[in-house]
Amino acid sequence: MIDLPWKPDPDYHRLLNALRRRGDPSRIVLLELFADPEIMGTILEEPPAPTKKIKDRETHNRWIDQKIQFWYRLGYDAIWHGPNLTWSGLLPLEAGDSAANLGESVPG
Repeated sequence: MIDLPWKPDPDYHRLLNALRRRGDPSRIVLLELFADPEIMGTILEEPPAPTKKIKDRETHNRWIDQKIQFWYRLGYDAIWHGPNLTWSGLLPLEAGDSAANLGESVPG
């Protein structure tokens, strides 16, 4: 990884305190909506994990790990992932596919 000239100091409590208007912040909360995969790969000095149609757990975990490492290394206080709790691209069902075709069991 690239040696950055600062020590990361992320703290999600800064974000929570700012949102709740509690106390006087020690600094501005660092939060970003997204980063281009090429920039992430450059900072981490490794190829970015694919983000479209992730079909296996290993790639999914690599993508999450890279995302966490990237935002941590830059000192961001939190990671934005969107308004829902699903992971984009994880085992998407194409037209005509079913969970059974992907080796998943469907509770019934």
